[in-house]
This record gives sequence, structure tokens and C-alpha cells, in this order.
Amino acid sequence: MYKSNFTKVFKRFLISYIVILLIPLLAGFISARVSIDIAKSSSIESSMSLLSQSKMILERRMDEVDGFARQLSVNHDLNRIMARTLDDEDSRVYRLWEVSRDISAYAQTNDFLNDFYIYLNLHDVVITPGSVFNRPEHYYNLHHYADLPYEQWKQTLNQSHQREILPSQAFIRGEQTYPVVTYVQSLQSGFTQPQGTVVVLIDQKKISDMLQSIPQRFGGWAYIADPEGNIMASSGIDRVGIEAMNTASILENPNASVIQGGETLLISDRSDYNGWYYIAGIPRKTLMENASIIKRITWIVTGSTFLIGLAVCLLMAYRNSSPIHSLTEIIREQIHPETSRPVNEYDFLRGNISRLITSNKFLEAELKQQIPLLRDAVMKRLLHGEFSTSSGIEAALVQAGIEFQGDFGYVGIIQINGYGGMESPEIYDELNAARLLVKQTLHQADSIPYTTDLHLDKIAILFPVCRDERLKAVGDIEKVVTVLIRTLSKNHHISLTVSMGGLFTGYSDIYRSLDEAKQTMEYCALMKGGSLFWYHETTKESALYYYPIDLELRLMNVMKTGEISEAIRILRQIFDQNFRERDLSAEMAHDFVDEIKATLLKSFDPKVFGDAKEMERLKGLLKRIQLQDGLTQVRGAAEQVIAEYGTLVLQRKKDSDHGTVKRIKHYLEDNYGNPELNLHLIAEREGRPEKFISQLFKEQIGEYVSEFLENIRLHKAAGLLLHSDRTIEDISSHVGYHSPYSFRRAFKRLFDVTPNHYRKMMSYRSDSESVQQGRTFLEK
Repeated sequence: MYKSNFTKVFKRFLISYIVILLIPLLAGFISARVSIDIAKSSSIESSMSLLSQSKMILERRMDEVDGFARQLSVNHDLNRIMARTLDDEDSRVYRLWEVSRDISAYAQTNDFLNDFYIYLNLHDVVITPGSVFNRPEHYYNLHHYADLPYEQWKQTLNQSHQREILPSQAFIRGEQTYPVVTYVQSLQSGFTQPQGTVVVLIDQKKISDMLQSIPQRFGGWAYIADPEGNIMASSGIDRVGIEAMNTASILENPNASVIQGGETLLISDRSDYNGWYYIAGIPRKTLMENASIIKRITWIVTGSTFLIGLAVCLLMAYRNSSPIHSLTEIIREQIHPETSRPVNEYDFLRGNISRLITSNKFLEAELKQQIPLLRDAVMKRLLHGEFSTSSGIEAALVQAGIEFQGDFGYVGIIQINGYGGMESPEIYDELNAARLLVKQTLHQADSIPYTTDLHLDKIAILFPVCRDERLKAVGDIEKVVTVLIRTLSKNHHISLTVSMGGLFTGYSDIYRSLDEAKQTMEYCALMKGGSLFWYHETTKESALYYYPIDLELRLMNVMKTGEISEAIRILRQIFDQNFRERDLSAEMAHDFVDEIKATLLKSFDPKVFGDAKEMERLKGLLKRIQLQDGLTQVRGAAEQVIAEYGTLVLQRKKDSDHGTVKRIKHYLEDNYGNPELNLHLIAEREGRPEKFISQLFKEQIGEYVSEFLENIRLHKAAGLLLHSDRTIEDISSHVGYHSPYSFRRAFKRLFDVTPNHYRKMMSYRSDSESVQQGRTFLEK
């Protein structure tokens, strides 16, 4: 991207594109932030859900323990024992054993009931599943708290308890020590002290296992505390760690569920069942893992998108501003070369383009006024056969806006009767008015023909028809002509005679149909009746051959231009007219063949032949053409002469074009320093149209004249940059540039470097090498 292209237009485009780029980036960033917040909230909700599930499961288990205590309170056998309704000692022992056996089934319903016992105050016995201890000290020796003496334990059992849950304590069973959470419920049979107490020893590990889901999923920890802050169970953290955590705010404010701060997110939930606090600590890093992934991807995508978008913005700004900048410079150099660079390119372009549009509209209006004249001129040239090639005819029809419906048709002549030989201003006015009435009446017909004036009292009409409608077209033409003659005779008392030529089968054959219409009009002058005559109705056997002068001239013209196919077509048409539609005598046929040979001989241009031998050879071919050889041989020999001569004309034309291009190249090499040198000057010097010179040079050299001239100038300038100390301004003027700016821009476009950079970069090369490069280019 060149520095000269960093204009205000470029900056405006760039800023606009960057603003457009930032809008979706900003929207994407906001969406990413929302996604991060949602991911964060989702993680918190998930952890809260896990903590809540653990609480619900534990509450359900504890409720089952309560249900167990309530069932014991209504146990008939147990109530009889506590109420002293037993008759003797044997009955008491049996009842105690029976109660021990019955309560063994409860341990199978809830793993919290794996270890429990019942103390009966009246009988001073301890009942366990499957065992009865008549002396409590025996039970104590096997099962007791590590830091609780026997007397204190006995005192605790004699006290009243209502769904009391004691904090975790070390419990000794045989040789094993493990922490337990104790559930105590008094069994009342009176209104004073309890008659019995059920004690459930819940292994703390079973409660801790219910909190494992949070440490396993998030890598954090969880614990349960009673309303006094005593630890009931924990997972992923020990008592020391719990005491180090700042959880006092959770215990003081039971409604707070999430406390954010530090590296750990504290989540709490309070049980309405027993008032326990369920507290979990989740590392913020783990909790924000999904959010961090989203954040990282967002930054990567946003950054990559911005860099790529910025590159695209630079490219698009350059591509869109460069044409505007170039157009501005071209307009400034061509229209206002003395002005400096415009401040606002858009206003500059708007003003100049408005002037160009105004001028263009004026020219279009002028051209529209000339179209009727152009159409009339094209129709006259077409009718008189003045076009040498079919492509020339098609180009002229397109330029004049004439579009024939088909390549076939008929040409006729309308003659206004009663004005022969009369000339005066009044007669001219009457004839002009009559011709205008004829054209207006024709334009009201269903099949509108093309018309043009042939003479003061004659109008040529052309009816184009499609190939498949030739037979139907004759009836349509007769209908149109009949209506025309009747209308003008009845309404304006104008008498008309219409003669129609034969069917033409191509644009280049139109003139022949007109000539036949002229012959038919001559025939009409001899007739005393009738207003419409066709050529085929007037054709009779004739002792004279058909070979009008305009047809001969046309054959000579197409031969001189090298149109072989057109010349052969005209020759065949002439032969058909004389030997198919006429009955010539032998003498007339011999004279006709001599006329054809003379025409071909008159078409020969000595400049076309490379030497006299070639010309003499073709003349010999013409002399050997004899009617006694047969009509087919005569026509074939004539076509051979036409083909060989046409080939020589085309070769001569090619050699001439090559010489023209060579002269133009030498002229450009000798006059490249002229700043006014252009295609118009070259075309004027060669005497050829600019379009012809441009296309010819492109076909021969492969590039246009302006491109070739620019290459000469820039290579000459490159040599001066290497072998002289002249300034850039002086060199640009020397090689034919109006301004140094135009020279620098063209030089950079060809060599991809500025003139100053080229001079520095190529300074190490020898003079001979640079000269050789210039010669190589010129020879190319």
C-alpha cells in the first residue's frame, strides 16, 4: 500500500469500516460477559443444588431416627417393663430379651441405626439389639465415650432429652475409636423424670459421606454445624481448617446463602428441621472454570477477529479509495491541470461529474435530433448498396437504431403521379406535402415499412419479413399498398403508382431488389392501367442480358476490399438473373461473359500484385474463360479468379498494416518527449481513423498505443535516472509528462518503486547493462 494513497478518502473509509467492525465486536463482548455471568450463576446454582440435596437426604435419615424413637415410645412390651407391670423376675428377663430381639430389625432399615441402645432407669439395664446388660457398667466398659466418665454418662442418661443431638465425640468400641454423633430421646411414662432413654450412635463418617459430592465435583469442602457452632460432620476439611475459616458471618446471618470473597466461595444452607448449618467452600478457580474457558475463547476470537477485520478494513479502504483518488487526479489533470490537490474529493468529483452529466445530456439531445437524418442516410446507403461488408451494414443499422424483423424482404417505389417535368417552388411544396401524407398513412398500417425519399416525386419503401412468412408477406404488402392508394386518392386526390422488386435474401442484397423495382417502374410507364406492379409480373424472355452499372460497380468495390464471399455471391446473383430468369441468345450470352471478364480485369490493381508474373497469370485465367466450356465451368473459373485476387488483396492489406504499425512505433520512439503526443495526432498523421489505429496496434503489438508510449517514456526515464543527475521534475518534463506527480505515479505503477528509490536501488548497475535493457525493450 503506497503512502500517496493514504488520503483523506482512505482515512474516511478506514474509520467507517473500523466503526462497523467494532459494533459486532462490542456486541460479541457483551454477549460473552453475559455468558460468563450465566456460567458463573449456573455453577453456583449447581453447588447450591448439591448442598441442598445432601441436606434433604440427611434430614430424611434423621427423620427416620425420630420415627424409630417414636415407635419405641409406643412399644407395648417396652412400656410394660418401664411401668413395672411384670409379675416376677423370670418374666422381666424374658420381656427384656424379647425387646432386645424385636429392636434388632430396626438396624436393617437405616444404616444410622446400626448402633443404638436403650437405658431403662427403673431397672438400671441397657438393652442393645440382641443383648441385655443388667449392669450398665458392663456396657460402659465395652462401649463408652473417650472423654466421658461413667458417672457423668450415667447422669446424662437419667436426664430428660427431647430429640437432642450431641456434637461429634470420640467413641471407643472395644479397641476401635471413631467419632460419633449421638441422638438422645427420652422415653416418658410419667410426668417427672424419664423412665427410659434411647441413644443412637451415628458414625460421623456416614454423615460425611453425604457431603462427598461437593468435594468430588468442585474440589472444595463441606461441613455441618449445629446452631451453637459445634461441628457435626465434615468432608474435605478438618476441625483445624474449619476453625481457621471465617464462617462467623454465616452463623450470625442465617439468611445469607452465598458469601463471595477471597479465593473460596462460601455457600450455606440452614435446615428448618433441626437448625443445622450446611456450609460448603468451593474454590473460585474451580467454580469459574467454565466461565474462564468462555472468557479465554472470547478474548482469542475477539482479538483474532479484530486483527483480521483490521486487515480487511485496510484492504477495503485502499481498494475503495484508490479508484476515487485516481479518478480525482485524472479529472484534475485533464480538466483543471493548474489546480492543486482538492481538499474534499467528493465535492470535487460531484461538481465535475455534474458538469459532465450536463454536457452529456446536451450531447444526447443533439444526437437525438440527428437520429432521423442518420436513419435516412443509412437507408439510402443500404438501398444503393454502398456498404462493402455485412459487418459494416450491421454496425450502421445498430448505430442508426434500425432493427429489421428478419433478413428477407421486398423493396418498392411509390411514385406520385402528375408532376413529371414540372419544377417550381409551388410544385416542390406540393410534393413535400404529398410525400409527408404518404409516410403518415404508411405509419398507420399494421405492417409499418421503412421509407426514404428517392426523388421529389418518388419514395422508396422497404418491407422486412421473416423467412417463414415470405408467402404471407406478399398479401400483407398488397393490402397495405391498396389501402394507401385508396386513402390518398379518396381524401387528398393524390394518384400513386407502386412498383415492387423481387425478394431480397440478405442486407447486402437489398440494392438488387430496389433495382428491380426501378425496372418495374419503367415498365409501369408503358402500361395504361393499374397502380401496383410486381417485378415477377413484368419479367419476360429478353434478348438483352441483365448487368446494370451499379451492380458492376458494387462487384468491383468488394473485390478491391478483399471481400471474397460477397464478390462470389454477387457473381452468382448476376448469373442467376441472366441464365435462370432470362432466355439469352448465344450472341448475348457471349457478350455477357465478355462483360464479366472485363469487370474482373478492371478490378485488378497493379499495386496488389507482388510482381508482373502474378498479374499476367490471373489475366491468363480470364482469357481462357470461354462460353463453350459450359456455364458451370465459366462461373467456376470466374470465382477462382475472384478468390485468388481477394487473397492477394488481404495479404497486401496485412503487409500495409504491418508497415503502418512499424511507422507508428518509429514515430513514437522519436517523439516520445512531446507532451501533446496522443492517438489523435498519430491518426491524423497516418490519415486513418483513431479507432482503426488503436485496434490495429493492439492486434499487431499486443498493447494499445498509449501503453506502448508510456513504456517508452518510463524506460527512457529509467535510463536518465541511472546515468544523469537531473531532477525528477526535469526528467518527467523531458520524457513528455505534464506534471511530476503523473510521472511518479506511472513510474511506480510500472516498476513498483518510486523514481528516487529506483535511482538508489539500481545505482550499482553498469551503464552498458541499462542501455542493453532499453534496447531490448525497443526491439521487443
